[in-house]
Amino acid sequence: MRGEALSDTLYDRNGETAQSEETIYDEVDELLEERERFWPDADPCWSAIGARIIRIARYLDEDRATRLEQFGVTPVEFDMLMVLRHFGDDEAAMRPSQIADKLLLSRTRTTVRVDGLVDRHLVDRFEDPSNRRQVVVQLSPLGHDLLDRAFGAYQGGLQELLGPMPKASHDELVNLLRGVLEGVQERAHLNGVRCEATAY
Repeated sequence: MRGEALSDTLYDRNGETAQSEETIYDEVDELLEERERFWPDADPCWSAIGARIIRIARYLDEDRATRLEQFGVTPVEFDMLMVLRHFGDDEAAMRPSQIADKLLLSRTRTTVRVDGLVDRHLVDRFEDPSNRRQVVVQLSPLGHDLLDRAFGAYQGGLQELLGPMPKASHDELVNLLRGVLEGVQERAHLNGVRCEATAY
């Protein structure tokens, strides 16, 4: 209920573990309280977790997209460049289909995105030496430079938004989320649910 004390040990405005057991009643609490009028038998604990994860993800996604605008790339294009850096190495190259598989994108959509990156000279495209019916792409020197600068901006955004969290709470939250993500992925895959991967 509004005004009740809620535990606050993961995050506070001063970047330190909260000294008080009091915390602000947030908009998710208001939503769940209102929802109880319509579905009084529903267990609110799952929505309390899911709603906050979704809202956090949306804030982080929006911040990333905004910061990447200055470099002229979309989040999907940024992820594709990151995949090439991570899995293509500096001298190696990847087929567009491999990029699509890594990011769980359709191959048609990936081809369109690769075309745009080639047009902007961020990646180089050439015949696959092992199969001339295929093409491969790799980061160009311009792509390397842009990715380094874009990644710095992206990391700066994460630090700005998440930075006030104490280190001990950070480690605890990472472990909790790791277990949640593993369980969600396993059950979602069993149900045939796929989603686009994101970097990073």
